[in-house]
Amino acid sequence: ELGGQQLAAGDAVFLGILAANRDPRVFERADELILDRRPNPHLAFGHGLHFCLGAALARLELRVALPRLVKRLPNLRVAGEVQWKPNISDRAASHVPLALG
Repeated sequence: ELGGQQLAAGDAVFLGILAANRDPRVFERADELILDRRPNPHLAFGHGLHFCLGAALARLELRVALPRLVKRLPNLRVAGEVQWKPNISDRAASHVPLALG
């Protein structure tokens, strides 16, 4: 039994690791996006042996590209409903309509 759900030997179990980033025992105001949260022990890039090799590049891209995008297009906004990829392991947008004005 796990979380009130009966499990049998051999049952497949999916571990939603990204849900750990919303654990109120680890993160104060766990359901809020706080970009400058310190410390921020999130698991988005994995942990230990399974840490993402591209993590540093992804962080650098956001640190460099996002401020430039906002500066160049200050009125950029989401202009419709975001469509999400049907994927059980992560949450990724397949379509984000944007408007410039």
